[in-house]
Amino acid sequence: PASPPSSPPSVRLNDTVEYVEDTRRPSGALPFDPNRTGNLAADARHRLHSRLKSYEAQRRIAYRAKWQSTALYWRSARTIQEEAVREVAVFRGLLLARVAAEEMAGRTAAAIADEEVDWETGRLLDRTQRKTRKKGVAVTATARSSPPRSPS
Repeated sequence: PASPPSSPPSVRLNDTVEYVEDTRRPSGALPFDPNRTGNLAADARHRLHSRLKSYEAQRRIAYRAKWQSTALYWRSARTIQEEAVREVAVFRGLLLARVAAEEMAGRTAAAIADEEVDWETGRLLDRTQRKTRKKGVAVTATARSSPPRSPS
């Protein structure tokens, strides 16, 4: 039977980070150099910190392209959304302008139908002018529709 692949040597720490047990050394060997002075726990923390820094540097290098791609994607998505918001605002303005124009055209058509237009100036009559016109003082519709005849 095939044996499972051997795992890389592990660094095991106890809860208070007092020692590092290296499983690669032969049994009975000392976990440190006797000629070296210093705190074993501090040395273990330093080695772990160095390994962590090395791992983080390798991870950053490995994921740099992915990170840049993700950042580019989100920048593009944000730009597209901003452009869409601007386009909606422009469309809303156009729509409101169209509604205002249609309302004005409707009011003008109603005013023409109700004979509330001063044909000499081309303006709508105000309230007092409309009252006066309704009393029959203003020009009649038949006189308005036919142009004045020139003497010939």
